[in-house]
Amino acid sequence: MKPKLSLSIALASYSGERYLREQLGSIARQTRLPDELVISDDASVDTTSTIVHEFTRSVPFPVRFLRNSERLGSTRNFENAIRACRGDIIFLCDQDDSWYPDKIARIEQYFINNPNAGAVFTDGDVVSRP
Repeated sequence: MKPKLSLSIALASYSGERYLREQLGSIARQTRLPDELVISDDASVDTTSTIVHEFTRSVPFPVRFLRNSERLGSTRNFENAIRACRGDIIFLCDQDDSWYPDKIARIEQYFINNPNAGAVFTDGDVVSRP
């Protein structure tokens, strides 16, 4: 039997209403769902929190939404999300990403097959958006 890792996603957001639904949808469509999603929001001034709360009600995994009372900036906002993660493996996630459906499964399998690996990096496809 394959060992099962606990997988967390650390997502940093800031006024991401334009892209966030697409990225959250791509997380929900993963062939291997995460064990948790931690979203650290950097004091958004749009409907980001509404989008996250709607998403939370539609997925079978825990979503924690941390809202900063003041802007921390991208690096510190990611640090906040990472610190809150409980998984063995943490996926970093930008609000304007869109993941292929097998991203989590493939990376989990790599870690299982390579127990000495400390990190995995993936290529990205650059897409222009309207």
